[in-house]
This record gives sequence, structure tokens and C-alpha cells, in this order.
Amino acid sequence: MMGYEVAKRLVFVEGFLLGLLVAGITCAWVFWHTFMIDVPESLAQQRNKLLARTDALQRSLNKRSRKAKQSQLATDDSFQNQLEDLLKQAKYDMESHAPESLDWFNLLVAQTLRGYRQSMLQTALGIPDRDTDLPLPSLETEEKAAAKRLIEHLLNTALEGRTMNLLDLVTVTDIDLGNSYPAFSNARFRPSDFGHGLRLEVDFDYEDRIALGLDTKLLLNFPQMRFGCLALALCLRIERIAGTIGIEIGHEQGNLLDQEVRISLYPDFILEAHVSSLIGSKNPLQDIPKIEQLLVSRLYLAMQQRIVWPNYWSVPLPVLEGSGKS
Repeated sequence: MMGYEVAKRLVFVEGFLLGLLVAGITCAWVFWHTFMIDVPESLAQQRNKLLARTDALQRSLNKRSRKAKQSQLATDDSFQNQLEDLLKQAKYDMESHAPESLDWFNLLVAQTLRGYRQSMLQTALGIPDRDTDLPLPSLETEEKAAAKRLIEHLLNTALEGRTMNLLDLVTVTDIDLGNSYPAFSNARFRPSDFGHGLRLEVDFDYEDRIALGLDTKLLLNFPQMRFGCLALALCLRIERIAGTIGIEIGHEQGNLLDQEVRISLYPDFILEAHVSSLIGSKNPLQDIPKIEQLLVSRLYLAMQQRIVWPNYWSVPLPVLEGSGKS
């Protein structure tokens, strides 16, 4: 009797397992023929099925989206239509929109400048001191002393081996990074002169006292090294710079993959700068007008050649991986 019960249980277990196996095979067969793709497929078949799946997703999303038509890309690729669409979506009317104040931006710039001024101390820690016992204006405060060490190190490193031993070491006699901050205002957009976008115009005014004083010697190395020398001392002070800045985003010339931010200063800018000079030791010539005129004009020319419109300062934007750059 016990053997009969055992046999019945074995038959039940075998039947149950067989049923599970049949059900599993059936589900696998249905899944394979319903969801799986046949391999191998031709490239044309793969592309057609990719397009069909993508189209099905788009139609499904469009049915449920309230802004389906607005989210589709415009088929008209003309610059004027793209620009009008950009302004419309940004809700910006160039003709009626009032210039905006930039109080929040002024605060960010002020914090950034303050951070740089404070970091000057940390940057100059590893640079050895020179002339620490002299009552130079560049040693009046700890911040100025740190800036003095840093600027001296940069200048002398840059000039090393490039002056044919005609210049002695440069000493920073005066340095002032200022304690004020620039004020930006009247931000507004205008069409770009390049014809490919918009330009942001911002007025600014920066009144401060930025100073840099340098002292060195012009060496006479004939008939022997350091046979004689001529003392040279200059101090440049910038008290005000004001004008309008133009900012726009465009493609690098001849390259549609890379974009850059272009920052330029408009030609009607204001620069108030003065130069004091001293040449010689025994009977020095002081504040020669031609020297001030020459140096200030060179400063103007350097700005015009680098950042004054139509020239600009370029800041490359990050390049997307796989955009063609190796």
C-alpha cells in the first residue's frame, strides 16, 4: 500500500515538471517570435526596423504631448527665421525691451576680484623675498608685498635670456591692485555684425587706482661686463577705464564644429592713465613728456590691436567628444 502511494506521488511530480517544461518552451517560442529579431539581417532591414521603431515612439509621444508641434524643429533653416524663432522662444523683443541692470553680476565680479586679491598671498608663499628692508610703496602691506614677489618673479623669468644681458633684474617698486570694483549696466541685445547671431552689449565704468612701478638698470657691457649702467624707473597708474563691451557666440573662422565666445571693447572707450619716469642717477631726467605720451599711446595701441572692435578676445567653448577633433 505504501509503495502505491509513492508511485502516485512520483507520477504527479513528473507530470507537474513536464507541464512546466511545456509551458516554458511555449513562452520562449512566443517571446522569440514576438520580440526577437532574426539574425542575421541585412543592413537595409536593420535600418528600416530602426526607423519604424523610432517613428512609433515619436507618434506615441506626440499623442500625449501638449506641445508636440512646438517641439518639432523648424524646417526652414534660414538665418532670419532661426533668429526670430530664438527671440520668440526667449520672449525677448529687441525693439521694446528695456536695458537691464546687472546688480547681481556686479556682485559676482566683485567677489571674484576680491578672491583673486586674497589668493595673491597664498600664491607668493613659495617665492623668496627681495629688498624687504627697503621702505618701498610695494612693501606697505602684506598683500602688496606678496604681489611684488609674484610680479617680480614673472617678469624676471620672462626676461631671462632675452635681453642679451642689457637689463639688470627688475624690481617692483610700487604695486596697487586697487580696492574698488567695476560697475556694469545697461545690458541689451543687438544683431551681430557677423550676421550669424546676437550680440550682448554692456556698459561699464571702473574707477580705481591700479599702479605698477618698475626699477631696473640698462647695462653697458663694453669693454667689460657691467662697465657702466643707466638707471631706469617707471610707474604706470590707471585711474579709470570705461566704455561698452560686446559679447557674442560664434563659430571659429573656417570651422563649424568649434564655437567661441568673442569679447570686444568698443572704440569709444575711455582710458585715464599717467606715467612717471626717471632716467639716470647723477643728474636724472624726470617725467619726460614724450615718454608718458609714448607709453600711454602704446597701451592704447595694444588694446586696439587685441580687444577693440573689430578685434576681439576669444574664449573657446568646450568641444563635444567625437566632434572630429583628435
